[in-house]
Amino acid sequence: MEDSFKKVGEVRSLIEKISRQAEEVERGHGAILSSTNPDRRNKHKLEQLNREIKKNAHSVRAKLRSMQKNFPVEENGNNASVIQRIEKNQHSHLTRWFAEVMRSYHNAQISFREKCKAQIQRQLEIVDKSTTDEELEVMLLRDSLTIFISDVDQL
Repeated sequence: MEDSFKKVGEVRSLIEKISRQAEEVERGHGAILSSTNPDRRNKHKLEQLNREIKKNAHSVRAKLRSMQKNFPVEENGNNASVIQRIEKNQHSHLTRWFAEVMRSYHNAQISFREKCKAQIQRQLEIVDKSTTDEELEVMLLRDSLTIFISDVDQL
C-alpha cells in the first residue's frame, strides 16, 4: 500500500507540474501575440516548456500504465479488497485529471495557432495581400509571426 501511495504522489506532482507549465505556456502565448516584434528568447522558452511538458506527459502515461498493470485480474468482481478499490479509484482520478490538464494544454495550443493565423491575415490585409489558408499555414511553419512588405513579396 505504501508503494501505491508513493506512485500516486509522484503522478500527482507530475500532473501539477504539467498544469503549471501549461499555464506558463499560455502566458508566453499572450506575450508573443501582444508583442509587435516577438523576442527569440520567448520563442525558445516556449519550445523548451513544450519539450518538458511532452517529457512529463510521457512519464505520467508510463506511470499510469504501470499502476494499471499492477491491478490483479479479478475473476469475480465482488471480491475486490478495499485496498484494490482505493488503488483503482486513485488511478481513475489521476487518469481523468491528467486527461483534463492535457486537453486544456492542447486547446491552448490550438487557440494560439488560430490567433497567429488571424494576426497574420490582418497584417496581410493591411498591405492588400490576399492569401489562401495553405499560404497562411506555410507562413506559420516558417516561424515568422511578423509580416513585412518584403516578406509578403516573397510569397
